[in-house]
Amino acid sequence: MSQKIEEDNIIKKIVIATDFTDTPGARERKDSKFSGQEFFEDYLKPALEEATKKDKKVFIDLDGACGYPSSFISSAFGKLSDAFGKNIIDFLELKSEENGRVIRRIKEAIEEGNS
Repeated sequence: MSQKIEEDNIIKKIVIATDFTDTPGARERKDSKFSGQEFFEDYLKPALEEATKKDKKVFIDLDGACGYPSSFISSAFGKLSDAFGKNIIDFLELKSEENGRVIRRIKEAIEEGNS
């Protein structure tokens, strides 16, 4: 079941498979191309900085990727609570019709932080 997206509340849309890569990599840039660190620093953090200033959301479409390594999720999303606080989840709209577990894993990573 897909949920309706309030378009006027979305400041940025990121379709990971087309805007970043369909093969997310490892934790850090030195470990692989398309790392969680690269996604966090170059895509997610700047978008959320703008979203929090304007009280809008960042829409992230997770479909179309070959999978999400736990190291990618930890680095890309686990750093969010450290950078913005745990309520940053309120500024994210996550979509995955292919794999609902990835959304749960992302929310857990945000809740746990980057340990």
